[in-house]
Amino acid sequence: MTSSVATRLTRASRNVSKRGCPTLSPGLSAELAALPTAKSGSLRRFAEYLAESRDDRQENIAGIVDRLKSMERGELRLWDALAIAQSIATLRASPQDQRFDILFLNIADHLHALGTSQMSPRTLIDTLCLFEVLNIRPKALYVDVMHQLVRQTTAMYPDELTGLLVTMARIGLSSPAMLDRIAASIRHNQLQNIRYLHGCELVGAMAALGYDNSAFYVALDSRMKMCAEMMPVEEVWDTVKYLPSLQYSWKPYERSIWDELSRRTSKFYNELHVDEVSDPVSFMQFLRLHKRLDKRFMSAMAAWARVAVYRPTSRTSRRPTARELALIVDYCQEYGVGAKDADNKHVLHKAVRTFVGSRGGQQETKLNRRPLLYMRRRRYNRADDPRPVALPSCGGVDTSKPTCAHSPFADPCVMVVCGRAVARLRLAQLKEGLARRCGTTGCYPKYTKCDLCCHAQVTRFRLQAISLADRCWVGRIFSAAVLL
Repeated sequence: MTSSVATRLTRASRNVSKRGCPTLSPGLSAELAALPTAKSGSLRRFAEYLAESRDDRQENIAGIVDRLKSMERGELRLWDALAIAQSIATLRASPQDQRFDILFLNIADHLHALGTSQMSPRTLIDTLCLFEVLNIRPKALYVDVMHQLVRQTTAMYPDELTGLLVTMARIGLSSPAMLDRIAASIRHNQLQNIRYLHGCELVGAMAALGYDNSAFYVALDSRMKMCAEMMPVEEVWDTVKYLPSLQYSWKPYERSIWDELSRRTSKFYNELHVDEVSDPVSFMQFLRLHKRLDKRFMSAMAAWARVAVYRPTSRTSRRPTARELALIVDYCQEYGVGAKDADNKHVLHKAVRTFVGSRGGQQETKLNRRPLLYMRRRRYNRADDPRPVALPSCGGVDTSKPTCAHSPFADPCVMVVCGRAVARLRLAQLKEGLARRCGTTGCYPKYTKCDLCCHAQVTRFRLQAISLADRCWVGRIFSAAVLL
């Protein structure tokens, strides 16, 4: 028993690290021992360990530098070189710390040897940012990076162009020839792909760099105006939310998108408009935070709450919780919704009553029935009129004359095309169908479906000489008569 405790204490004492001297894992200890012959990935993992443990001892940095000097061209991979530089950069005590400059210059030589033609636009921008933060500008690497950026401007996406211009504005790298090339690429190649946030950053960065080409700004102004008008409400809201996080922006564009959001919300008047937003309650609180909430929008929120309380409690359905419903009621009272208009007050009371009656959606309630309106491809069951009051009779109507105003046979062109005999026959059948709908079925002689089909076939055979356009109209009339 005593020996086992002593053994455990001995093992624990071995694992205790000294102050200021972190303990390496067995794998990293082996990599440190094999550092003079380490591969690209092993060198990267060792640098990441030094950054994580905040170990800035000179022997470790010197070992990495010696290995970088002994590596052949192409032996150090691109992403490993950038990861090593980023990891060691975190060990600097201040921006003026120059202890690791030799390591960064060796990494710059390896990047120049690898060639910038393999780098994507985002990698080129990251390389430029990295060495600007380190306050080191290797001449050979910078010439290759800038040349490759100019060549790839026509193939860059809008977010890559935005990142390039923001980086140039942040580090103060203003090249008139390069700015002209980027502006021409935006106008002729990428103008249709630029979103509103891209436009804000592009114009802000260009203005910070001192670019003053009026044609570029006019083209972007027209594009931003069209984007603001064509965006849905949800995208306008997302754009407004992300404006404060932009490093460079343009105040006229910010005011324009805020005005567009106010114009959209001023037209909300029912639940269908509120359902255009993914989170109506958060949108309502956002408008209140920026003092753009009004009575009209709260009336639409009351109508939305009235309909949303019938929806099931699932992740895919948007319905208010108890706290959100109470918040809607409080805001409606604050903005005067339901104080003088009885309709909105009734809507709020019904929403609260339905929510409480269903225990917050946990208990099944009667679904909110849809109104009985005509819709395409919707089934309708024909039934007798349940009202006991008899409607006025259709007796005394002359079937030889087209007196029914709702009948398509009242058109004289149809009378000419179909002939008098056919028109009278179909008119009588159509009036009989109308009379059946009105509740009087004994006014006209009854025709079976077979009789109607026979009459239709005979009449089609007699009207073979009619033109194709007129024949199409006759076919539509026959189909309507057969359905009746």
